[in-house]
Amino acid sequence: MKVYILKDKYGEFANPNCAIADDGFRQMGWEIVAYGFRQSVPKECRSLQETC
Repeated sequence: MKVYILKDKYGEFANPNCAIADDGFRQMGWEIVAYGFRQSVPKECRSLQETC
């Protein structure tokens, strides 16, 4: 499974929830993909009904 985590322009987590999510998903073995405010999540992952 893959999860997208938001980071700020300095490469830090955008908020505490993002940091907690990153830690939890790493522990579960999920693939973490960080993206920033100027980047967008791939189109295939924008719908909540689709899984990536």
